[in-house]
Amino acid sequence: MGCIIWLNLRTSPERNFMATTVINPSRQFRGLRPLDPRRDLPQVADLIEHAFSGELDPSGQAVLRELRLMGRLGRVMGLVSTLEGGWPGMFGGYVWVEDGHVVGNVTVQRADAHARRWQIANVAVAPEYRGRGIGRMLMEAALDHIRAHEGTWAVLQVRADNMVARRLYEQLGFEAITESSEMRRDRPPESPLPVSAPLPMETLSADEWEEVYDLALASLPTLARWWQPPRRHRFQITADQRLGEWLRRLIGSERVWRLGIRIGERLVTAVMVRAVRWQPLHRLEMWVHPDHWGKWELSLVAQTLNFLIGSPAHEIAIHVNTEYTWLVEALRAVGFRAHRTLVTMRRRICQEVKVA
Repeated sequence: MGCIIWLNLRTSPERNFMATTVINPSRQFRGLRPLDPRRDLPQVADLIEHAFSGELDPSGQAVLRELRLMGRLGRVMGLVSTLEGGWPGMFGGYVWVEDGHVVGNVTVQRADAHARRWQIANVAVAPEYRGRGIGRMLMEAALDHIRAHEGTWAVLQVRADNMVARRLYEQLGFEAITESSEMRRDRPPESPLPVSAPLPMETLSADEWEEVYDLALASLPTLARWWQPPRRHRFQITADQRLGEWLRRLIGSERVWRLGIRIGERLVTAVMVRAVRWQPLHRLEMWVHPDHWGKWELSLVAQTLNFLIGSPAHEIAIHVNTEYTWLVEALRAVGFRAHRTLVTMRRRICQEVKVA
């Protein structure tokens, strides 16, 4: 994508007005201002819950609870802000206010230590205020914020079926770079699924986590890896985690299988199955080296699901990058369906060249 250079031959009245509204957040007014965590977080939580009604998963609900808690701790957080010289990065962003109420929100956060990549999230406008350009103005404020902090990239995620939002982001210069889907099956199989060519799957020990991490990294498409590479700590299995898994298995609340396929000494496929008794979802994770895509996905999925026979009748969830079409099709063949698909989009940020 090309890069546009902005030339400020003079400061426009519109830009002066925007700056005035931004740097005077204490005044009662209608329009855009920076997020003030001490007073805005509870309203932002309500807005996100309202705007994304029915879309929030348990992790999203947990985030809302944390936002409301932070809002109730406003004075304490204000003291932290004073002592540390600013609010934590997680609270960066802007709100749109109407009649004293927050009706629009956008969050802007650094996504790496060097502040080259920034994430835009929680873009929400109350349903009754949509169609007025508020979402666009919030996005433009977020992009200006990233530009002012000399960021290089703005990245966001949007539901694949949210065409209104996708069109807005495309108009603002964003392009899709990768797509991932959470797929679900309504329950474990009651009897073994047929496997035409059984795979030589072996149990992986906790000490082999680094091989699994390397495989997970290699299995991601290039641009997905550029944005969100797997984190090493998520694969490392500590002594405390091993003890916890053993205890949960002993009391019957959870069981975890870690399995792999090797060709020679090389780990080319890894699977994790997490069966639960009281939680709402069984979880699967699968990593296949791209050199072996298209070879054994249907057998892999069937053999993996067979580990869940006899488990409680909960839904089964797995995240998969949609570029791995062979795995997506294999999952569909045994009853999985797309529950939520997210498109990751990015835009290159160009720095303004100011000319007096």
